[in-house]
Amino acid sequence: MDVQVDLHRARLARGLSLEEILGRTALSLGVLKKIDEGRYSELPPGLYARSYVKMFAVEVGVEPELALANLEPVLPAAPD
Repeated sequence: MDVQVDLHRARLARGLSLEEILGRTALSLGVLKKIDEGRYSELPPGLYARSYVKMFAVEVGVEPELALANLEPVLPAAPD
């Protein structure tokens, strides 16, 4: 399952623009674009990336824990 595609498709299915999600979250437009486009390696590492994905998933109607479980391998790890 490609969660990036699912998150993007879920956003489109709900008729939401990134700007609408921006208005309902504390996320920047740059972060929203990275998630929507699947550019996860460009997100801040660790807890930040996971929190951002969870917020995005909630807004587009995707179960946040499912999104995180599927994205865990591609999210940036926290520094040691």
